[in-house]
Amino acid sequence: MAKVFLTFLVIALTILCVDSFGQSKAPQKTEKEIRDLLCHKWQLTYMEGRGKRMAFTPEMGEATITFKSDGTLIETQEGQRFSGKWTYQYKTMTLFTDDKDGKDKQKIVKLTPTQLVLNKNYQGIPMNMGMKRVD
Repeated sequence: MAKVFLTFLVIALTILCVDSFGQSKAPQKTEKEIRDLLCHKWQLTYMEGRGKRMAFTPEMGEATITFKSDGTLIETQEGQRFSGKWTYQYKTMTLFTDDKDGKDKQKIVKLTPTQLVLNKNYQGIPMNMGMKRVD
């Protein structure tokens, strides 16, 4: 009986260890690390919605957004500059902006030193906006 219990215990511990090893994730970035990554100038490179991706080309005009560390932002579209404000909610990875288009919220899908992907609803359609860092 003790041998069966010991065998069962070894199998259970092995399963638990393998399961927890498979679920381990890379450590999440801290709130400061995310803010530091956000605070740069980003250029729109594509929009994606309903399974279709549209690349932003130079012929379409430049569209950039600069997030500043003081909570302000600067948008440039076709040579025009607009200012606004931004905040960030760490727990939900949500970016809130208040600019010429009003208040908006976007989910941060991907954030690396060179790439930012935001998800938002645009006219009721979930859209991903891909950007590259340009500063």
